[in-house]
Amino acid sequence: TPWLTERHGYDPTFSLKDCISTQAGVRPVLSEGKLEPSKESREDVIWSDKGLVTVTGGKLTTFRKMALDTLKAAKPFLSLDLKPDNRSPVFMKVRPELPADIDLSPAQWRRLHGRYGAAANELIAMCGPEDLTLIPGTLSLWAELPYAARYEQVKHLSDLLLRRVRIGLVMPRGGRMYLDRIQELCSSVLPWDRARWEEEKRAYVELLQHAHSVPDMG
Repeated sequence: TPWLTERHGYDPTFSLKDCISTQAGVRPVLSEGKLEPSKESREDVIWSDKGLVTVTGGKLTTFRKMALDTLKAAKPFLSLDLKPDNRSPVFMKVRPELPADIDLSPAQWRRLHGRYGAAANELIAMCGPEDLTLIPGTLSLWAELPYAARYEQVKHLSDLLLRRVRIGLVMPRGGRMYLDRIQELCSSVLPWDRARWEEEKRAYVELLQHAHSVPDMG
């Protein structure tokens, strides 16, 4: 922090007025109830019981080991000839070429292609040029909303805005000032009538207030 302050003029102080939303998660740990949560083991464990393979514990940095161990445990119960390769790259290199007729910066296209892969071309084909612009205050494009609504098993508006595109966590007031535009964008892919849309918007705002708001959120 002192280095950032000296080199870049970064002010490390902040107050409640700087907070936009709150988020909390639950971490699966192996526990016997004898230690404080912060001191519990981060190791993973896999159980196999008559074809039911359960994996728990672990952390994001060991995701590949956990995946390989899970495949190994599941292999005896599958007819597939699984031969996972633990030497291949975890992520493929992204070298997309920006389509000539698409008005996006190279950085925006790289992000879009890195997130959606080859489906990025379908995503931009679903929407008009006016939707290939950034949602204010985010790195997401308006075009990502109807794409996620169609393909990412959205059951509620909160799924779309808090768990898929997740703009509700990074925008002031959860982006509620744009709910009407989001409805217009996604109404063709989410089979909700007007009453359902109004209920979804109401429920979304209530969930924001209950689970993601800061004390001064209006």
